[in-house]
Amino acid sequence: MAMAAAAGTAGGGIVPGQEGPVLGGPVIQIPDAAAVKRAVLDRLRRAITVGEMPPGSRLRQTQLAAALGVSRMPVRDAISDLVAEGLAVPASGGGAVVSALSQQDMHDVYAVRATLEVFVVRELAGAVGSEQIRQLRSICLRSKKLIANDQREALTALDKEFHWALYRATGNRFLESALTPMWAQVDRIMYQILQMQDYIYLAWDEHAAIVDAIEDQDPDAAGRLMQLHLHRAAERLIEEAG
Repeated sequence: MAMAAAAGTAGGGIVPGQEGPVLGGPVIQIPDAAAVKRAVLDRLRRAITVGEMPPGSRLRQTQLAAALGVSRMPVRDAISDLVAEGLAVPASGGGAVVSALSQQDMHDVYAVRATLEVFVVRELAGAVGSEQIRQLRSICLRSKKLIANDQREALTALDKEFHWALYRATGNRFLESALTPMWAQVDRIMYQILQMQDYIYLAWDEHAAIVDAIEDQDPDAAGRLMQLHLHRAAERLIEEAG
């Protein structure tokens, strides 16, 4: 699918590399149709996650297509995906708007995470290999530099990498399909949590303790620590939102 890069006109058209009128960053310049769709979806997800497009923002296909330098089709498809993920909801009169996250939504997401992730770490505590332990410790080590440099967005991505490394270490192929849809909301929530300076240090200390329990082959301790980790995160987030 060819992308439409509008010529600069008196109406404020888009040219390659120019900032779009809606979203920050350069226009998308990828020749492959599937890659364009993924890039549009990733850009919109990020804009919602970091609050660039706050709850209630209307997702207008024409405006977003112009901002991103693409045709309307990948934008339309991306908006449909955002609705399916719960990041947007259909709007009266057509189209969609960015969804709001209620305290109940946050509670429900973390209740599901706790159920699945306690199972994950208990499974790993009896079966994980040394290479997987090294990978988890490496992720924890990388967090120190990001914390020192106050790189909040990078820490959000690294937190996701840590938890997905746990999932994949189980070798359970059904786990990823069960968790993937929920992580669109988790990313959004995690970005909010990691704006809390004091929580950042605590979260990565908790990650390291979970890895210790897994390496010690102590499923009870690993499960208890993961339960506490997720409960504490949800509690802090709901407290801030209230």
